Amino acid sequence: MELIYWFLVSLSLIDMVTSNKQKARKLHKREVNKLWPNNTILYQFSPEMTKREKAAVQYASHQYTYLSCIRFVNMNTSDGKAIKAKMKHQGSVLFKGGSKNCFAQIGFFNSQRSARCCSAETCLHELGHILGLAHEHKRKDRDNYIRVKFGNIQSEFRNRMLSENTHDKSDFDFQSVMLYGPLAFSQENKYIYQILDPDQLYLIDYHKTLSHYDAQDINNLYNCRRQQCRYFRHKCRNDGFVVMIGGICKCFCPTGLDPATYCTKIYRPDESWVDWPAGSYALPRAGSKCPGKKWVKLNTKHYINGFVEKGKASHSSQFFFEGHSREVFCLFNESKGNNHWEAGSYCLMKNGPCPNKFQEGYVKIYQSNKKYRSTMYRYCCRKDGAAIKPIKLPISHPFILFMSNLYEVCQVVKDMASYIEEINYLRHRGIRTSFGGEHPHVYKWKSGLKFKYCYYVPLKQDCGRVIQLKRKARSSIITSPNFPRKYSDNLLCHWLIKSPKNSLIRLKFLKFFVEGKKKKCPDYVEIRFNLIGQPGIKYCGKMPIKVVVSRRNIMMITMKTNYKFSRIGFKAIVDYIEGRKLCFNLKDNGRTYRGKVDMTKEFDKCRFWNESTNCRHHPFNSWDITRGIGNHNHCRNPGHGLQPWCYTDSHNCSRKYCDACQIAGSYDMFPNCRKLKREDKEFCTRNVTSIKLCHKTCGHYIGAERKFKRKRKCLAPRITDGEVFYLKKKRYNVGETISIYCHQNKEWQQNASCLSNSRWNMGSMCGICPLEWTHHFGSCYRFFHEQRIYQDAEEKCKEHNSVVLAPENEREYKFMLSQIYAESSVWIGLTLSGKSWVTNDHHPQSWTNWKKGQPNLNKSQANCVVFSTLDDKKWKNVPCDWLHMNAFFCKRPAVYQIECQDLSEECSEFIKNSQHFCKTKQDFALQYCSKSCNLCHLLKGNGDVVVSA
Repeated sequence: MELIYWFLVSLSLIDMVTSNKQKARKLHKREVNKLWPNNTILYQFSPEMTKREKAAVQYASHQYTYLSCIRFVNMNTSDGKAIKAKMKHQGSVLFKGGSKNCFAQIGFFNSQRSARCCSAETCLHELGHILGLAHEHKRKDRDNYIRVKFGNIQSEFRNRMLSENTHDKSDFDFQSVMLYGPLAFSQENKYIYQILDPDQLYLIDYHKTLSHYDAQDINNLYNCRRQQCRYFRHKCRNDGFVVMIGGICKCFCPTGLDPATYCTKIYRPDESWVDWPAGSYALPRAGSKCPGKKWVKLNTKHYINGFVEKGKASHSSQFFFEGHSREVFCLFNESKGNNHWEAGSYCLMKNGPCPNKFQEGYVKIYQSNKKYRSTMYRYCCRKDGAAIKPIKLPISHPFILFMSNLYEVCQVVKDMASYIEEINYLRHRGIRTSFGGEHPHVYKWKSGLKFKYCYYVPLKQDCGRVIQLKRKARSSIITSPNFPRKYSDNLLCHWLIKSPKNSLIRLKFLKFFVEGKKKKCPDYVEIRFNLIGQPGIKYCGKMPIKVVVSRRNIMMITMKTNYKFSRIGFKAIVDYIEGRKLCFNLKDNGRTYRGKVDMTKEFDKCRFWNESTNCRHHPFNSWDITRGIGNHNHCRNPGHGLQPWCYTDSHNCSRKYCDACQIAGSYDMFPNCRKLKREDKEFCTRNVTSIKLCHKTCGHYIGAERKFKRKRKCLAPRITDGEVFYLKKKRYNVGETISIYCHQNKEWQQNASCLSNSRWNMGSMCGICPLEWTHHFGSCYRFFHEQRIYQDAEEKCKEHNSVVLAPENEREYKFMLSQIYAESSVWIGLTLSGKSWVTNDHHPQSWTNWKKGQPNLNKSQANCVVFSTLDDKKWKNVPCDWLHMNAFFCKRPAVYQIECQDLSEECSEFIKNSQHFCKTKQDFALQYCSKSCNLCHLLKGNGDVVVSA
């Protein structure tokens, strides 16, 4: 997820969020002088900040510090004061309190800037902006992954969802903390964007920690490897990256891979023995034993005026009787050992002086009956590190640690599984408590007190393997440990599957029974089919699972079980499909696919493309004319997709991906399909849902291409009115392109592509307008969604012998608005000359559409004109400098054809589908179907400018 970083110099540019559950920020350019010097961010807290607000900042900053070379230093500490004295700048961050208008200013400034986090999750986002990370949803290629629903966004915030002209070199990261939450700035609690691939919808819930690729971006941005690990000569494989942790340079790998092997093998536990850290402390007993021989058991009893309630799965040794409870603690008191307590976020119970770098605190529960003494729990806590950073402790027995009050999350302990459990103290007439110092995470309400703690149990990780698929080993069987007998408790197994370049991996389950039901999966099998640094989709239960196909030539499978029930597990087969044998070209994301599959991966029926005229892609768009969509419902990729797709609802433009090559084939999505068919002989023909839920059992037809097959080749094209610039060979592979120019006008150039049906995507070259330009009233128009400064927009139009459009009248302006397929701010082709607004050819503009109070001639250097599709679409004047980058239109004269011919293969189908097509779509018909629509008389053939039809 490598982004271009846009640092806006304007001091007024800030990033704001209106809710502590929402995420927002601005995009910025990368400039070295806007990175924080020495990778150090000095900060301080404003006096009004609460303890929880400060904890949110610490929670987020610890994660950046752990996974990068970034340091956050409090200016009010002795270290902070010393660093501040040595700094040659005045830059720092002042964190403010409050839950509204969360914001952060962008990048480094040589003065103190304010920020407000609102919550721990939002703070991860805001610190990302302070450091220099850009919005994930503003990437140039974001339309391949999400579709923004501007109508669901509060009007004053819609401009924050406009895409920017970025240069992205890796995939979109749905797990990124820099991605807006789907309800940010929402109206009526509606999603502000649709994820185009439903298989990745689950990742929206994973914004509580820094993503693997966020951390990678920070390391790249600040060049951490060169600064800290320049002598680390090894390359981290499989999406790993180099980072210094605990003073040691190592690979930070996707979960399950071993840093010691540079992320090439499955992780195995370190068998070297470690003892419990030296010191005096105590822990609640977990289960029936203390965690080692050096521990001493202590039984306690205290009286309660009320009752205590343990969670259903509580492992704390606390027993409840009428009027009192008994607790069992384990005490440790050793002055020597080969281990020490590492930095993190957790608490112990006090048993003498707290260990080094721990701070003491207490929770006191008062008795309403004066006959009994109050109960006081004393603790030793530390919160000087990230909870996601594993600490090393003995793993021979289960044990309990408390969460710090920094955040409700368990400290990660190496090679141990953690489970959050709880104990509730309840009293109907209310409970009186007091707190002091540093204590664990506790919930307090009028009639009760809830202690949440973390139960740790050793993991069994001697399972899983690396599977390298190749020509001599095209497939492999994977089974859960002990299959077909029941698997063990507390398993953590990983399988890394790799295949040759330019291929896809296919995973098919033959047997599957894992404890759990749908969304509740105590045991699960996780499949990472896209980016292996992201979490995968989790499956459990006894149900058929669809075939899973990877996005790249790598996949990871993880199986994790808990300490309760177990089942037989799973048996699966993995194989791979070579890219050259697919029915579409992987490199062009299937844009050259011309097959006849008309159903999505989930077996939804595709809608006809010519019914989607209110959507972004339809056959009557000039920019879609060569992309294979027409009067049919076959899957295509006309753009904004990673593989062939189709609309499933023409009204709201819902869309889904297709399994065009039938890699996954047919399968049932419902477990009892055979029974339903056996009980009802007409189930498959009468019941519409059978197509989707029982597709395999009912034997429904998918499309013409039942199986993937070797791609065909195209013969050298024969262009009647054009010529190939350089004909390199006689046959071309699917997806290969050649450049063609028009005989009539050589500056009209276009790339032709070899299609999967062995044809080229164009048969004619010369038209009234160049391909992808739209004809209207004697002129040709093209909308460029790319963001450019005005001068660059002028240069781009000049390359096409055109000018930036300045609408001459309301009719032309309405046409201009109709051609904008993505919400944008758009340049108008006017500049200020003296006190007059003139066009590109220096003629005064007669028709204008100014906002009220515009143009503002008192505004310094505001010599250009822009409008936004997100408001009233009225014009305003702005500076032409690099801070203002917008989309634009180019306009050029239309030219008559020498020969009357159709440029679209779909003309006969258009006319067949609508007898009034030639009249209702006259501009389109004249440009692409002039012969079929009998419009040749409008083409004079003398090169004159076309007169309006």
